[in-house]
Amino acid sequence: MKNKRKEENRLRILEAAGKLFYGKRFHQVKVKDIAEAADMGKGTIYEYFPSKENLFMELLKYSTEKYIHLVRKATTKKGSSRERLLFLVYNHIEFMSNFSYLDYYTFNISHINIQELHTWFQGKRDQFFSLVGEIIDDGVRRGEIRTTDSRLAAAVFTGSFLAALDPFLIDLEKDGKKIAEEVVALFFHGVGSKQ
Repeated sequence: MKNKRKEENRLRILEAAGKLFYGKRFHQVKVKDIAEAADMGKGTIYEYFPSKENLFMELLKYSTEKYIHLVRKATTKKGSSRERLLFLVYNHIEFMSNFSYLDYYTFNISHINIQELHTWFQGKRDQFFSLVGEIIDDGVRRGEIRTTDSRLAAAVFTGSFLAALDPFLIDLEKDGKKIAEEVVALFFHGVGSKQ
């Protein structure tokens, strides 16, 4: 029971921190603000995270794990490979709507040393491509996708939807699903001229 409560508090802190880090520079987010948002004392935050930098890095891990969980849901969903890839992209849109601060910090994280997370993030990227590759391999087995290098196809597909659904460039809530459908259609039919 005690461990469950500790984990609930830890998650509450991470969720509160995520909401505050969105749209602000790192130095603008104060630990006391995170404590207030989590409805805890400032000292309690430090019981779970020794520093704001540590909390932020744990937030990146937490958010990444949530994202991988959504990708895994797409691999286990029933349906065609096209439906599953579209479901994956819809999950991406929902995730980015809730965790959009991750995109912000991609460009504003220069003073925080995330080098120690580099290997961890590489592992998560590999895990992501493997999960997308599973959907593609299943599509090949079903005859929905031509025989191809699934890792390369996963990278092409991922690069396409990440570029097309950049929250700095488009309104994800307004246009995201329509663009997602177009990206999946382009992946399956290409952009070559009609023959």
